[in-house]
Amino acid sequence: MKTTTLAVSILSMFFGFVGFGTAGAENIEDVRQFIQTKKCPGCDLSGFSPPEDLMFSWMSNQPFYYTMGGDKPYAKEFMEMAQISVSHAIDFGGADLRDANLNGAILRLNFESAKFTSAFLRAAHLKGNFNQADFRNADLSVAVIHGMFREANFSHANLNGVLVYVWTDFSKANLRGANLSFANLSSTDLSGADLRDAEIDGVILHSPKRDEIGASYMAKIDEATQMPPKLRQIYTIVKDGAVGRDLSNLDLSGAYLAGVDFSGANLSGTNLRNANLFGANFEGADLQNADFTRAILTKTNLQYANMVGANFNGAITYDANIKNSQVDYSAKINSYFWSDHSMTRSIWFDGCNVMLMPYEAIEFPCPPTSGESTVWTMPDDWESK
Repeated sequence: MKTTTLAVSILSMFFGFVGFGTAGAENIEDVRQFIQTKKCPGCDLSGFSPPEDLMFSWMSNQPFYYTMGGDKPYAKEFMEMAQISVSHAIDFGGADLRDANLNGAILRLNFESAKFTSAFLRAAHLKGNFNQADFRNADLSVAVIHGMFREANFSHANLNGVLVYVWTDFSKANLRGANLSFANLSSTDLSGADLRDAEIDGVILHSPKRDEIGASYMAKIDEATQMPPKLRQIYTIVKDGAVGRDLSNLDLSGAYLAGVDFSGANLSGTNLRNANLFGANFEGADLQNADFTRAILTKTNLQYANMVGANFNGAITYDANIKNSQVDYSAKINSYFWSDHSMTRSIWFDGCNVMLMPYEAIEFPCPPTSGESTVWTMPDDWESK
C-alpha cells in the first residue's frame, strides 16, 4: 500500500470513530469523501477540524505529533494509528472544495492550489500552506487566517472583519474587488498584491504602539502593490506620520487612524466621517470645518486645536481632551456618549466660547446668540461632580 493511501485510510478511520470538530452525523459522508478523494464540491464540511494528533507542520514540511493525554477516552486506543498517520505527509494540495460549506472549519494542513471558489468559510480558521489557492467569490467573513497565501486568488471574496495573524504572507495575492471592510491586515505581507477596487472602510493596516507590548506592526506594502488611491493615502499617513502635514480637504472617511499623531497638521475641511481615531493626537491641529460625524474619538487629544465649524455629530468622544480648544461659531457635538455610555445629549456650541473648559462638565447647550459669544465658566468644584 502506498504511504499516502495508508495515511488517508487511517485518517478516514480516525475521523469516522472519534468525530471531527463540531461536524455531525448528517455530513460525515461528506467528510469521508473529502478525506479519501480530496474532491467534494458543494459538500457540507461545516465545523470540520482534524484532531490535534493529526496536525502537520507546514512551516518545516515535517510531520509532528501532539500527545492527547490520558484524559481523552480514545487516546490510548488510537495513539498508534495517529503516530503512523503523521509519519507521512498529509496533503490536501489541489483539493476541490468549490461551493462547499466550511463555516467554522479548521483547515491546518497543505491546501496549496486548492479550489475554494464560492465556498462558505465564515468564521473558519485557515492555518497552513494556501499558496495559489482559489478563493474567488468565497465568504471568509470574520475568519482567522495564518500562513502562506502567496499568489492566492481572493478576487471579489468577502473578507469583512477577518483577522490575519502576524507575518502572514499575501504577497502577489489577487484581492481585486474583495470586501476588506474592517479586515485586520496589520503586519501582513502585501508585497505585489492587487487590492484595486476593494472595499476598504475600516481596514486596518497598522497596529498602534501600546506600552504594554512595546511594539507596533505595519502591513508590508511595496511599489508593486496595487491599491485604491485612498488606501495608499491612508497607508502613507500611518507609515510616514502626519505631524505638521497639510491634509486639508481629503477624504479619510472610514479610515482606521488610531494612535496617529496629527499634531500641528492642517485637516481643515477634511472628511473623517466614521473614522476610527482612538487615541489620536490632534494637539494644535487646524480642524476648521472638518467632518467627524460618527467618528471614534475616544481618548483623543484635541488640546489647542482649532475646531471652529467642525461637525462632531454622533461622534464617540468619551475621555477625549478638548481643553484650550476653540469650538466656537457653529461647531457642534450632538448625541455623543457620556462616560458611562448610557446617556446621550444633543449639545450645540453655536456661538459659544468653551476654551479652557472640558466638555464633560457642560450641562446644557449654549443659548442662541445674535452676535456676542457666550462664555461659560466652570464651578470651582466641577472635578468632584
